[in-house]
Formats: sequence, C-alpha cells, structure tokens
Amino acid sequence: MGYRQAFRALRSSRVAVAMLAALAFMCASAYGSGTYIAVVAKQALGASTAAVGTVSSLRALGSMLFALQAGFLLKRADWRLLTAAGLATALFGLASYLVPVNLLVFAAENLFYGLAIGAIDVGVNATLASADAGGRGAVMAMRSTMDSLGGIVGPALGGLALAAGGYQLAGWLFALLGLGAAIAAAGSAPQAHRT
Repeated sequence: MGYRQAFRALRSSRVAVAMLAALAFMCASAYGSGTYIAVVAKQALGASTAAVGTVSSLRALGSMLFALQAGFLLKRADWRLLTAAGLATALFGLASYLVPVNLLVFAAENLFYGLAIGAIDVGVNATLASADAGGRGAVMAMRSTMDSLGGIVGPALGGLALAAGGYQLAGWLFALLGLGAAIAAAGSAPQAHRT
C-alpha cells in the first residue's frame, strides 16, 4: 500500500487520524520544549550547563521508563490515558513559568513531563499498529512524517515565542500544544468504545 492508498484508508479511520494529530502536537511540544527547558534552567534558575544537561536527561529518562513499563501498564491503548497525558504536558507548560521553582522542582517536573510524553508516544504507536493491520506499514510510515513535522515546527515556534514574549508566551505555547494533543487523543473516544 502506498501513501495515496494510505490517505484514502485514513478517511475511514477516525482513530488513526486522531492519533496522528496527537502525535504531531506531542512531537512539537517535545522537540520544541527542549530549547525552552534549557533557557528557563539557565536564565531563570541560574543553572549550570551540567545541571541543564541533567534536567534534560531526566525528561528522557521519564520517557524511557514509561516505554519500558508500557507492556505492563497498557493492556490496550486507551484514549483516556492519552488524553490525560496530553493534559499533563499542558500543565507542565504552565507550571514551568507560573510557579516559582528551584532547580530540583524543575527537574522533577521534567521527569513527569517525560513520563507523559512516553505515554502518548507508546499509546499512539500501539493504536496506529492496530489501525494499520493489513496495510503493509503505510499508516505507520505516516507516523514518521508527523514526527518530523513536529520536530521542525515545535522548535521554530518555541524560538519565536521566546524571542517575542519570553517565558510566559513560550509557556502558553507549550500548554496549548499539550492541550492540542489531549483534544486529538480524545477525538478517538467514540471508536475506542466500540472496539
């Protein structure tokens, strides 16, 4: 099945469309907030370069930990978990500038943010794999396209937000991206109940 046929197949799969949209929002948040996290840690919290690296590593650790536990926690992909994870990333965007924190709290926030990102990523993969049954990987290949789109758009938007409005605008941006992921994941709810 080629991309043309995959796009046609997607018309009849609201779940796959919702998951691809959630993935695009999630990737834009994950890739874009990397720059945001470094700027906040260095400029707002006075962290050293080594500390910034540690904070970023904690976020990656959170994602890895959820991925490792996914087989135990996700008996099947559930839109409610994905929606909650999207809301968690939205809260991270707001908390990172609304709540005065020290570096230790900021590091803990990043760990939980990583867990939420891991939940979305694993859940989306599981759902798309089910939606792509018999499709020879075409829908899953589109997953990489959405990932790349988020990887390009997220950092660009994050940089513009930081330059134009500082931490506050960037925080709101990443909150909106997380909310977009949550709304997109919730969009698969009707079919999720029927499957």
